[in-house]
Amino acid sequence: MTWRLGKTKITLDVPGMLIVTAMLIADRSGAMSMALAACCMHEGGHAVAMMLLGVPLRTIRLCPWGIRMERGGGEIERNQSVRIALSGPLVNGIAAVILWPVSLRFAAVQAVCGLFNMLPLEGMDGGDLLDLILLQRLPERKAAVIRTAITATLGTVCGAAGVYLLLLGGNPTLLLAALYLLFMLIWQYKSRDR
Repeated sequence: MTWRLGKTKITLDVPGMLIVTAMLIADRSGAMSMALAACCMHEGGHAVAMMLLGVPLRTIRLCPWGIRMERGGGEIERNQSVRIALSGPLVNGIAAVILWPVSLRFAAVQAVCGLFNMLPLEGMDGGDLLDLILLQRLPERKAAVIRTAITATLGTVCGAAGVYLLLLGGNPTLLLAALYLLFMLIWQYKSRDR
């Protein structure tokens, strides 16, 4: 399903919608709806920052691995990239502080969403910031190798910890996050080859 909002194309992929719907139906705790709201607020922060900075937002897409936003136009300034990358986690941080006295649980979900996105990993806001730092000091190829190594290492550590927690009868969230990171690493790698 696709429609336009001004110059921005909004797409809801069927697999993405099915995954979100299944997770919302299966979730009896309400955590999924809070996580979805936190993600939407996070991406809204990026969209507002882009609008305020005059960076065109070409596409918003709900896909199986999350909400993806693509900007239009050519290159943007480094400080604009930094502001855009920080805007999503900043919105989550502000929401966490505001929600703290109202709903500790929703505030925690907001904080986790913002912190998770600040990890210096491929496909995350922290990874975009890491890219900006590395590309300022290193050739693109070396920067890509370092970024991939960091993502693979942290993803493996998260995966091992997630399996350990799951075997102890714990929550599968950390393992799912590690699988997400691995998927993002593969997806970003394949997108660069196109």
